[in-house]
Amino acid sequence: MVKPRENRVPIMMSEDELKTIDDWRFGNRIATRSDAIRRLCQIGARFDASSSQLYQLSGTAWGDAIEFFKQLMKWDPNADQSAPDIERQLKQQFGEVFSKQIEIFYLVKSLTMETASMKSAGNFIDATADAKAASEKIAEGRAEAERLLEKMREDLK
Repeated sequence: MVKPRENRVPIMMSEDELKTIDDWRFGNRIATRSDAIRRLCQIGARFDASSSQLYQLSGTAWGDAIEFFKQLMKWDPNADQSAPDIERQLKQQFGEVFSKQIEIFYLVKSLTMETASMKSAGNFIDATADAKAASEKIAEGRAEAERLLEKMREDLK
C-alpha cells in the first residue's frame, strides 16, 4: 500500500542544480521532477550509509595486499627449510586479502544494483522495493562466497 505524501519540503535550487536533476530525470525516464529528487535522495542515502565502510575496507585491503606481495616476493621455497610453514602462512594471508576483496566487491555490487533499481522507470514505491530485493539477492551471493572462503580457511589448517 502506498503511503500518502503529507509533507511538503520547499527548497531553493540554482538553475544548474535543476538542470542536473532534470538531465538525470530525463536520462532515466522518471515521470516527475519530484520523483527524481526522491530517488536521488534515496540513492544518496544508500551510498552514504555504505561509503565509510567501503573507504575503510579499501584502505585496509590495499595495505594487506601490498604486505602479502612483499612477503611473497621475499620468499624463496628452494632456500628455505621451513617452506611448508611459510607456504601455509602465505595462503592464510592471501585468504584474508581475498576476504576483504570479496566484501568490497559485494558492497560495490549492492550499491550499484540498488542505484540501478532506483533509476528504473516506474513508480517510486516499486523502485524502492526493487532496490531492496536487489540488495537481498546480493546478500545471498555474499553469504555463499563467505561459505566458500570459510571452507578454504578450514582446508588450510
